[in-house]
Amino acid sequence: MMDGETTPAAKNYWHGSECSGPMIEFEEHGLNCEIKDTCHLSSQCRLVPICVACGRKPPLHDIISENKSSSNIAIQPRDKPFGELNLHWPSESLYHNSTSFPTPEKFTYPQTLSHVYPTILRPDQFRQACLSPTDGENFRRAPSTAAEPEEFPVHLTLETYEQDNCPEYEAFSYTWEGEHLDRDNETDLGYPIYIGPSWDVLIQTKNCCDLLRFARLPDVTRRVWVDAICINQGNMEERAQQVAKMGRIYRESLRVVVYLGPDVAMKPKHRFPRRHPLDEFASGEVRPMDSNGLIMDLNLEKLFKRRYFTRLWVIQELITSSKTIIRIGDTDFLVDSIITERLKKTEEWSSAMTSAPWFQYVARQTFGENPCDALALVSNSNCSDSRDRLFGILSLISRRKTASQGLQANYSISSQHLWIGFFAHCLLRLEILWFLEYAVGSHRSPRDQELEAWIPSWMPDWTSPLTWQRFKYTRRFYSDVASETLYSLLKVDPNRDFRRFRQDFLTLTRLAPVYGGESRMYWNQGITVDSETGTLKDIRAIHLLRIPSIPRLQTRFGVYEVYEIDLHSVNWHTKQEDKDLRNHQQCLYIVSTKPLVKEVLPLHDHLYALHPENINGSLEFLILRDTKGPLPFSKPRVRPGYFEIADHETFTLVATVPYAYFGFDPEMCKAFKIQMTIPAVAELSLDQLPRLLTVRQLIDDIRTFLNQKVDYDFDLYPSNKGKISRELESLNEYFFREGLDVKHHEKTRPLDWNQIFPRSRNSDLLPVYWELANQILNPKALSDEKLATSCIRSVHPDFQPVIRNGYVEYSFGPRDYGRFGIMYCNIRAFVMYKNVKTGVYQPEWEWSRKHLAWTKFSKRSPGVVLWPWHEETFYIRAPLSHVLSAIRCGVQTCGMARCVAWLRDIFKTDDLEELRERLAQPRDELDNLKVEKRDFAIDGDVRIINIR
Repeated sequence: MMDGETTPAAKNYWHGSECSGPMIEFEEHGLNCEIKDTCHLSSQCRLVPICVACGRKPPLHDIISENKSSSNIAIQPRDKPFGELNLHWPSESLYHNSTSFPTPEKFTYPQTLSHVYPTILRPDQFRQACLSPTDGENFRRAPSTAAEPEEFPVHLTLETYEQDNCPEYEAFSYTWEGEHLDRDNETDLGYPIYIGPSWDVLIQTKNCCDLLRFARLPDVTRRVWVDAICINQGNMEERAQQVAKMGRIYRESLRVVVYLGPDVAMKPKHRFPRRHPLDEFASGEVRPMDSNGLIMDLNLEKLFKRRYFTRLWVIQELITSSKTIIRIGDTDFLVDSIITERLKKTEEWSSAMTSAPWFQYVARQTFGENPCDALALVSNSNCSDSRDRLFGILSLISRRKTASQGLQANYSISSQHLWIGFFAHCLLRLEILWFLEYAVGSHRSPRDQELEAWIPSWMPDWTSPLTWQRFKYTRRFYSDVASETLYSLLKVDPNRDFRRFRQDFLTLTRLAPVYGGESRMYWNQGITVDSETGTLKDIRAIHLLRIPSIPRLQTRFGVYEVYEIDLHSVNWHTKQEDKDLRNHQQCLYIVSTKPLVKEVLPLHDHLYALHPENINGSLEFLILRDTKGPLPFSKPRVRPGYFEIADHETFTLVATVPYAYFGFDPEMCKAFKIQMTIPAVAELSLDQLPRLLTVRQLIDDIRTFLNQKVDYDFDLYPSNKGKISRELESLNEYFFREGLDVKHHEKTRPLDWNQIFPRSRNSDLLPVYWELANQILNPKALSDEKLATSCIRSVHPDFQPVIRNGYVEYSFGPRDYGRFGIMYCNIRAFVMYKNVKTGVYQPEWEWSRKHLAWTKFSKRSPGVVLWPWHEETFYIRAPLSHVLSAIRCGVQTCGMARCVAWLRDIFKTDDLEELRERLAQPRDELDNLKVEKRDFAIDGDVRIINIR
């Protein structure tokens, strides 16, 4: 309905069109009431006005009936499904595509105008109500049958003033419904009050009428502000504008008067009430009396449990005022900032404030600057309109901040729009993350849209009363929680195998961010909210690991539960674990206020960390579920396996973890260089943990190795581990150790590959590795002939390699023998022809001049002094079977064969030359593939993700 049109409430003007001017007298309502037996107005409205000039009286029953059938409280805008949210509040800058944002949808409300509210207030205006005194001229024509002045109908006039230029007034604080809501049905608009010279009818609740009867004075007009009357509740534009300034209205009032209902607020026995500070009531020093002169059975704790103190709107009314009066019995109790400080020192305060924790801020005029903290304080309070949970406390948050950042009451948006916008503002602008503990999580999905409005997974469920009852800030110092976690774990049931929980066997390690480099870019730089879906976009999150197992509840302390996640299978080795790995305890401990056993889905869920800018040295941990399912893991026929997470960009929030610790035993601590403390709680930077390689990094290591000259075969034992080049540590870990039974080589000395491939680089051996890879991929393809051909192809052509009479034969010129001859001459010192246990041969080399006679190097080496440098060619040879055996069983060749087989799977090729080309220029997308690791490691990369 457009401005200027009227609703049935316009009948509040009840005079006839021929009325020359209102001339009001009174008659008893019961005399002419057509429904005497069922009329509820008889007790409340004994007298009703009648106009002598036109002979009419207000049709109260019709007006009340029409008010009930057409509520003047407007219907909220509807919530919307996923993909159609059209978000723009509180600021378009929060949202994705805000520069090309469409014109926000405007919700049209019925705008009620009448004789009572003939105009809409301007933003700088407000109304005051002037309560007519019972001894005033308005009631001089009341019939003498009226027993008491309290039975006179309530009459007032409304006056409009500018906020900066107005007379002093009192503001009243009350609830629209009374204390006994179920019994009296007091929320019904069924009780008339009369406005202005025409005595226009305005229907209010019973409690509001009781308040006005209580507030009016016998002989003086009382100037007051009452929200239900001074704001046109049927006009949403005016309502939103006045609600936004209610904090100022209460703050600038002479005082705030609290009305707790007729069973508590009573007329004093004498003309004036007693006056005392509230702390004297709390301590019992002053006991108020009822109308019969009896001491009331009421203390501070019982007082705070009354319905009034559970209502949200009364909070800002008391906090913004500098002075509050609460009538209890026959006594007015004063509350101001000094008295609230004294209240905290009374014994009754701690138990009483449980019901109304916000009362400690009365007369302080602010909750601070954190709106989530303010919501936590009022989490037990009730309001009929869910939007008022925020709008009702906006004036208690730093006024400059809320105004400058767009946090203003706006009743043209739905509750869904309001709360998504508000919590987005808290995340993106204020960097408040603790409310994520109360997020709805993965229980909602876009598929629910046919039945329910969309709630993003990172949002608290504002539709559930339980959300607000639990909405509290619970964070503590990280070190304190770590100590309590450790001590709680030490007390776990001794009958179970928890030896690792002993202090000597467990160190809880708190992860700290890496300062410098990419991680220095904080999580919310560039983040926005999708205006149509509510999705958090472009979050910079550190991926730690995918959750390998269901969390196990270990212990509890306070409001926290401690869960253990076994990390042994964190990198996909779930079938069988090595004993040495099982002996090293690697666990993740999650301390949460939320039950997690039924929440976490192994393999689908991931642990991410956020690096907030305003929390020094701390990380925020999130358990996120990939909307596409588990990681696309590839496990080729040879190791290592790999998986891709770059394409997995959209997640749902499963849970927020306020505290997460890695639990390591002392051996792991030494490996990670963790400084152990007492109690065993340490801090570890992310860059100190072992990291997963990318496929690109592993290929770079392989390429580095291939560019090197051939050298001795690798020995895998720790005593000789230092012989392995730094570039090949990953190869040793990923291929040799996993793909080869090293016991076959425990009695075989490392082979110098220069004997078989002199003057070669490892890349020259690719044909050999390729043929061995064929035999790995297809064991039926085993062929000595093909391997022998590959071997000859891999020897430098200057040595004229040939296979003759079952031998591999090379020829050396004088210069070449000067470089390589010493290698064959010294072979006599360590050669082993055959390992009897394994049947592995090492080549037994022979030498000859001009093919005249062959002599084994193990028996006699040629004399270098007699060597005719400028004339003769020198020939060497070894049995082909020995060479092929050495190649097949060499640590290097076996490992590199698996490398090549794995590369063929990565590059999707069966052509050796194509493999060479791809090795020279690997694809950029290989950076997105992570290689599995045999023991514990984290990903550690900063990824750009979305949370829906």
